[in-house]
Amino acid sequence: MAEIRKLERVLQFRTLPRIAPVGDGFACLECPKCGYNGNLHHAAVTTYNRSEDAKRTLETNVDIGGIASHAIVPSEASSNPSSRRHGVAIELWCECCLGEYELCLSQHKGNTFLEWRKSRRSFRPQQQL
Repeated sequence: MAEIRKLERVLQFRTLPRIAPVGDGFACLECPKCGYNGNLHHAAVTTYNRSEDAKRTLETNVDIGGIASHAIVPSEASSNPSSRRHGVAIELWCECCLGEYELCLSQHKGNTFLEWRKSRRSFRPQQQL
């Protein structure tokens, strides 16, 4: 039975984040594809500043090297995880399955949602020979 669950985890992508307790009040995020709860590495963080239903969104990206960039884009062309308000996307990649994902926070009607989405770009460091 455990092997079947493990196989199911490898074959599907879950959008609802899961955490695994690791002790002392801490928990680790599980990979949304393989379910492994260790070795998720974060990369860039993007914030999306948008007043409710505004036509433009300010996107601020800070990459893993600390370089920040800003762009004001039409809201309909933005990658904002929120369809109407502010959002945040944190890029993470899994050392186990090598998948690249974004952990997203979004706002809607006073609620803050947390979900995974597949990455819009490749950002995982290449293996060095």
